[in-house]
Amino acid sequence: MKVFERKSMPSLVSVIFLFMIVSRLTWLQLRHFPITPAGFIGPEFAGLWTLKAASVRTWNINVIIALFFFAPWTIRFLTGSWMIALFATTVLMSRGAVLARVGWMSLDLTFSLIVVMWCSALAHHLRTAASLSLLAMWAILLAGSWLEPSFCSLGLVLPLYRLYWGRFPPSGTGQEPIRDEGGLFRSLPISFHHWVRQRKWLKSSLWVDFLAFGIVLSMTFLIGSTFGFPTQIFELQYDGALFIDLHFVGSFLMLSLCAVYAAKKLENFLTFYVLFVTASVLWVCSASLLYGLGLRPNLCRAVLLWLEPMVICLGCAGAVFIFQELKTVSWRRKRSRDRAAHISHPQSVQPLTNPWQDERLS
Repeated sequence: MKVFERKSMPSLVSVIFLFMIVSRLTWLQLRHFPITPAGFIGPEFAGLWTLKAASVRTWNINVIIALFFFAPWTIRFLTGSWMIALFATTVLMSRGAVLARVGWMSLDLTFSLIVVMWCSALAHHLRTAASLSLLAMWAILLAGSWLEPSFCSLGLVLPLYRLYWGRFPPSGTGQEPIRDEGGLFRSLPISFHHWVRQRKWLKSSLWVDFLAFGIVLSMTFLIGSTFGFPTQIFELQYDGALFIDLHFVGSFLMLSLCAVYAAKKLENFLTFYVLFVTASVLWVCSASLLYGLGLRPNLCRAVLLWLEPMVICLGCAGAVFIFQELKTVSWRRKRSRDRAAHISHPQSVQPLTNPWQDERLS
């Protein structure tokens, strides 16, 4: 049957993943979730939500639908494959720890959505270097920093990356740098890593990033000191066993493996992993600082909880990438053996082609 041919299989698998996602969204709308006060919640929100428990479910369901909308877009920007994006989203929607938060009277799902939206804007900027996605990153960062001050630390990720690679001279010394910046709907002709090195002639962009970070940091504490931060912590303890399981740890290890592999193979997909790991470390360090000052108890566990949806999606995409890399390495070794055998017996060996060449991540 034609439906089982090799070319039609990705479309069939994508339809299956899409059906599973739609079924899960329908299940979220029909199931009744008891409301439990847990996590990060401000007193002004607590009084409103206690009177209107249905509003808590409606808000959380809408937030989680938006979360499952931006998560595949992030993977799509990185890999260029809808099938991998739908696969990662399907795995994320199977996480009971994520779905259980629909009944939490807290802002944890909102923070997870802010993280995913920030990652989606970052992935789009890596692929296109568009100024609009960069402005969206800073706007999301400002909104998240007002809700939680430790979110400001993510603003250092891109400036530190530009500062590190800006120290190296551009490739092809003596040649005119490539100044094509792509566009909102047009990808860069080169990887973001090489684009940063080619744009060393525009040093002001680095200082603009640091200036934007300073503005976000100052406005965050100015607004917080004037109106107060809306998220205060109840005396409720986070249970780490709720979400830190084998799947979460495996996804984070896969994510770290891809970040280490980025030192050997520089491309946008792996560059994003480096930036995400850097952002996670910076956020955990800032949370530890606030915890040490006694301002935010149990904040480190909350940060891991907010990062969970993106960790799961990136772990799935990283597993597909590593699997394809292993297939390519296996094909190259087989080609080397075939060449050696062809030299010894030219008439007995047929030329070898790469059957996975069209399946590589863009």
